[in-house]
Amino acid sequence: MKNNLEKFRTQLGLTKRAFAAAIEVNEGSYNRMEAGALTVSANTIAAIKKTYPDVSIDWLLYTDPALNKSKQGAHISPTVTDQLIMRVPLVNQYAYAGYLSGFSDEEYLEELPHIPFYADREYKGTYMAFEVRGDSMDDGTRDAILAGDIVLCREIDRSYWQHKLHIHKWNFVIVHRTDGIILKQITAHNVAAGVITVHSQNALYEDRKINLKDVVQLFNVVKIERKL
Repeated sequence: MKNNLEKFRTQLGLTKRAFAAAIEVNEGSYNRMEAGALTVSANTIAAIKKTYPDVSIDWLLYTDPALNKSKQGAHISPTVTDQLIMRVPLVNQYAYAGYLSGFSDEEYLEELPHIPFYADREYKGTYMAFEVRGDSMDDGTRDAILAGDIVLCREIDRSYWQHKLHIHKWNFVIVHRTDGIILKQITAHNVAAGVITVHSQNALYEDRKINLKDVVQLFNVVKIERKL
């Protein structure tokens, strides 16, 4: 896919090596991204936005003006371009505390950085992306979820919490009133009591029970992207 990475980099007066180092991306991988031979990952976009907050991600990703006319929707539905790229609000590690107080504020959500996820089809629903913090889901295996990973999540409407959750298919992001944003597996759901049991992949963390009355949002993790 064509992009404006090279144009942006040269405007900054940086070599490929220097730019890759500035955004903490492997130089070889960056060279392939700039050439259009490798997809620009959500983690890379987030790193560029963090380092150069004034850059327009829409401009950076596309050289075709027609593609820049993507629908700028609210957080309620992700923007999906003709190339099936979902632009989703990102809550990075440093925004965890702010998200807990601003998750219901439309203006706050619009001000969050939006990053792209590549999709095979148009998905409906409310989507958010969260940067993983901590090592509770790192068990050292290929299935580990590491600090710095970005998880794409689809919100589970509260009405579905009254029924048995599909706990064996997903990992979950739980937005807790006092504990903040938690990434866990759910191993049990007592529907009558409104209580879930959450589990960490890292054996150093014990299972715990959470009352859904203390949860303000619940998300399925549908995709994980890792920094190169």
